[in-house]
Amino acid sequence: MNDRRWVLLSYRQLWWSGEPLILQIESMSGTVVVPLRIEYPDEADGVAVIRFHGHGFIDVMDGWYPDTHYPTAEMLAALLNYIQQRFDSCIIDLAGLLPDSPLLAALLSLARQRAGLQLMHSPCANCLIADTSEGLGSWGQGFGQTLRKRLRRVERWGYRLELPQSQEARTKSGEALLKYHEKRWTNDSDLVLRATIQAIVTTAINAPEMEFPTLLTAQGHPVAVLLIFKDKEIDAFYAQGYDPEFKRISPSRCAIALYLRYLAECKHGGLDFLRGDEEYKLEFCNREYDLMRVTAAIGQVPLSTLEAVHSSFI
Repeated sequence: MNDRRWVLLSYRQLWWSGEPLILQIESMSGTVVVPLRIEYPDEADGVAVIRFHGHGFIDVMDGWYPDTHYPTAEMLAALLNYIQQRFDSCIIDLAGLLPDSPLLAALLSLARQRAGLQLMHSPCANCLIADTSEGLGSWGQGFGQTLRKRLRRVERWGYRLELPQSQEARTKSGEALLKYHEKRWTNDSDLVLRATIQAIVTTAINAPEMEFPTLLTAQGHPVAVLLIFKDKEIDAFYAQGYDPEFKRISPSRCAIALYLRYLAECKHGGLDFLRGDEEYKLEFCNREYDLMRVTAAIGQVPLSTLEAVHSSFI
């Protein structure tokens, strides 16, 4: 199961409220594993809401199956049958689906065939991509100048980007990333985020699907660390951390610029920044796409309740 979106799911820990519901669906087409959780949010007015496990923290939720098997209409029908048997009424809330997702297409097709299934779908987030498939020269003039300026700056100062390979080097970069994140957390409200990031980074250190591009000074001090999910077509940017003492040089931006140059030299497709409209992502973006959200009501669920869940914060 090398699909990066499945990797995101497998790293997710049970920090969220709600009852976990892990289902395995078998058919002639293969086997899928569906990690879900059951919640009763205020906006649902007492109706059970079934969501992807990790919903709200993980950007792309399209990988709830091994990448060798895609969910068929038969599998989705089996899932809905199980849910209908367990709940008289409920809402299924699936967010973070890719616009060309076979899962999304199958859901929409099934909804048209199944009576009594109310369904809503719409874009829920915009994702930004730095496309390097045609080299760095394919970017607009303004961005290209900014990128070259950052690259000249770090090279003039003797900084370099390394992709740690040894266990010792990966551990050092992972620990630096966690350390820099810790400096950003100042109150107890960040405890869930802190624990989740720590679990993901700790697991990622031992995962070959992960990369920790690290910006080092001439003396070998890590001033910025990126957390990347590697993919054959396009990598996914998940997190970054930098030493606040080096803030004036925009270390994370410099690390991203160097990593993009590396991808371009390798003729790689680029870097998907996933959800978020942070300024540094906008600076590097030259392509974008929307993630989709699908909510489906089973049983006697008022339309207003379905709309409230569909429009709630993810």
